[in-house]
Amino acid sequence: GSNEVITVASASDSVVLPNAPTGSVVFVVNAGANSMQVFASGSDTINGTAGATGIAVANAKRIMFVKADTTQWYSILTA
Repeated sequence: GSNEVITVASASDSVVLPNAPTGSVVFVVNAGANSMQVFASGSDTINGTAGATGIAVANAKRIMFVKADTTQWYSILTA
């Protein structure tokens, strides 16, 4: 799946990764003016970080998430 977030009015704006099967790939594009947060659903983690904590994605950045197993997402962030 792919998600482009166009309006990020504040740093508290966020998206949640779907409850997806292993092997799923999700792209998130932050086309807004501020940093945003990406959370994992349920007990999933992102790069070993609790899904409820999430990770920040700066404005003008693109990030790809890959579901490595039943509860772990890994991310690749653009430079």
